Amino acid sequence: MIYFGSLVVKSCLWACVLMCSPQEPEQAATDSPPPLFGERTEDQVLQLLANAPPGDDDGTRAGLKVFVAERFSTGHQLAFLIASCACLCLLVPGAFLLVSSIQGSALSPERVTRYAVTLAVLSLAWVMFVYSLAFSRNVHSYDIQQREVQILDRDTAPGNLFIGDLNHWQMQGLLPEWGGGVVRHPQRRAGDSFPHSIFMLFQTMFFLQAIAPLLAITWPKLDLWAAFPLWLLWSIVVYAPLCYWTRGGGWLADCVDAGGTVPMHVAIGFTALGLSYMGRTTSALPKLQLDRASFYTGSVVYLGGVLLLAGCRSVLSASWPTFDLMNGFLGGVSGLLIWVLVARRSRFVNEQQWPLGFVAGMATLASGSASMPPTSAIIAGAIGTFACCMILCARQREASVYWLLFAVFGVTGVVGLALTGVLSSPEIAGADLAGKPIVGIIAGGNELLRVQLLTGAIAATLAFTAGLMLPQVALAIGWVLEKSLSNAGTSKVSSDTEATLNV
Repeated sequence: MIYFGSLVVKSCLWACVLMCSPQEPEQAATDSPPPLFGERTEDQVLQLLANAPPGDDDGTRAGLKVFVAERFSTGHQLAFLIASCACLCLLVPGAFLLVSSIQGSALSPERVTRYAVTLAVLSLAWVMFVYSLAFSRNVHSYDIQQREVQILDRDTAPGNLFIGDLNHWQMQGLLPEWGGGVVRHPQRRAGDSFPHSIFMLFQTMFFLQAIAPLLAITWPKLDLWAAFPLWLLWSIVVYAPLCYWTRGGGWLADCVDAGGTVPMHVAIGFTALGLSYMGRTTSALPKLQLDRASFYTGSVVYLGGVLLLAGCRSVLSASWPTFDLMNGFLGGVSGLLIWVLVARRSRFVNEQQWPLGFVAGMATLASGSASMPPTSAIIAGAIGTFACCMILCARQREASVYWLLFAVFGVTGVVGLALTGVLSSPEIAGADLAGKPIVGIIAGGNELLRVQLLTGAIAATLAFTAGLMLPQVALAIGWVLEKSLSNAGTSKVSSDTEATLNV
């Protein structure tokens, strides 16, 4: 905890220095760029595009998109993105403490070490290829600009609506280029003032924060050999497609999801629901097993990180600055009050777990925090938390940690998506990446609600199915790996014994 605290403080100080430092002159933007891709200049690439065959969509020229390389001066976007990475560093240990304390399991040094090793392996897998599956650019992406520098590959498809490719395998297309004494970094979108590699690091921390609660609830049940393949498969089958569909220009890109509700909250909750049917994980946990010290410590770290992240995201991308943070906080407060009120009336909701009410309220607002006024945010947080409590009461017995995650994240995520389609106001939300105004039912539009419900239903179905099936596949893979290594060890011991007897 001391290490993560010092890391956050250092990152925030660095962000403040970047924000306060003087800007470089604008003449760098007007300098003629050095030749890109070795021998090809921008004019040569445009000439190649002129001879390219028409695309399938609207007659535009097809081709693989390659990122514009630019020099970046210190700016607010870069500073707040670095600060966001620091805030996400708080969410990973916070989620681990929060979920582990609900289970009542002891945080032994061995368990924490194995947990950290698993996160390290998943981080490398994400950087090497999973990120490319989730955020490969294609001709359908809204962030593609017509004047971007492109390079053609006639033998490769220009992307699709359902899954990314491996254009960024081993960080290809993300690293800076050196030429003419100038360092130019690839940028993800025209107008961004931060390198694409920083965006990739931000998404890495976001991925670890999403998978942290699931690791915590399954670690007592799965050994190391089954945990690695399980969560690697989950990242490929569930997390990467959901990111690509909603945030990477996929077929559900019209969904309004400011805080990553679909790949994070809905995926966590419904995967936990699927895991609860594994046959070994449905035992109820009594209230007395709650480790209060770890629970409240994890709650403070987790909620503090969420609020700080909402503040950074608010300044970075929201149409109305501070609305992201304000709405998230108001939704969490109303959720806390609803949790305590229901707990006074029902024995199936634990009043001592009131931080979960705050989490439920904020999870409800994650998708629409930047698209609705504060009064609507209060109502949405209360509705989402009430739905969460009703799910817990409907179980009619003390909920397991799997059922808690399903209610706190999955139910509130789906309800939040639906409420975004109802309460979004174009005066607050503005337009989406395609340029269409974001209009909820209260503003006279019903198309957004249909998109939100469709996205929630598809994400929930995919995550639930993965929670049912992937553990069995992972256990089989783990058994094969363990047997293979044990047989290799036995063969080595036998050969050493035979050599000793010969001597």
